[in-house]
Amino acid sequence: MTTQTAVTPATSTHPLDVSISEIGLCERWNISEKSAYDYRKAGRMPPHFKCGSQVRYLLSDIEIAEQTTHTILSRKPNRQA
Repeated sequence: MTTQTAVTPATSTHPLDVSISEIGLCERWNISEKSAYDYRKAGRMPPHFKCGSQVRYLLSDIEIAEQTTHTILSRKPNRQA
């Protein structure tokens, strides 16, 4: 009888274990999915990969983008009347 050992996400290096979906990134950055799509097509998003039809981003790429840019995406400032 063989015993299988489960790999926990903390020790796994599989891309899906250390990645975030585009929807998750939209929630994290408070942007719409349409904006994320447009920014991705314009080359303004971190590198991505696809898992089936789902767009995913490595968490390390997201963290680097957040640390190295003052504003991830140029947003219009809130104007007060």
